[in-house]
Amino acid sequence: MSGRNVKYHRLRTERVYTDAQFRKPPIKVPVKAIVLAVLLFLVGSILLTLGCLIVTGILETSDHGRGYALIAIGSLTFIPGSYHCWLAYNAYMGRHGFSFRDIPAMD
Repeated sequence: MSGRNVKYHRLRTERVYTDAQFRKPPIKVPVKAIVLAVLLFLVGSILLTLGCLIVTGILETSDHGRGYALIAIGSLTFIPGSYHCWLAYNAYMGRHGFSFRDIPAMD
C-alpha cells in the first residue's frame, strides 16, 4: 500500500467533554469470589480447630504430626479467606476506602 493514496482529515481543535466520561461504571459484586472466600474461611477454621485439638491431645490419633499438618493447611486456607471476607464485609457496609473492586473477580 502506497502512502500517496491516503486521505487525511484535520482533527478537531476544540475539546468536547460529556458527563458520561466522568461517571464511574456500576460496581459488579464478585459473588463467586465472595463464596470462595467464605468457603476458604470455613474450611480453614475447621482444619485449624481440628489440628489444635489433635496437637493438644483432646482428639486422640495415632500420629501427632497430622495435627501440625492440619494447622499448616488450615492456616493457608484461613488467612486469605478471612482477609477477603473482611474486605467484602467492609465494602458491603460502605466503609470509606473499601470497594468490591478490591476483591479479584473470578470470571
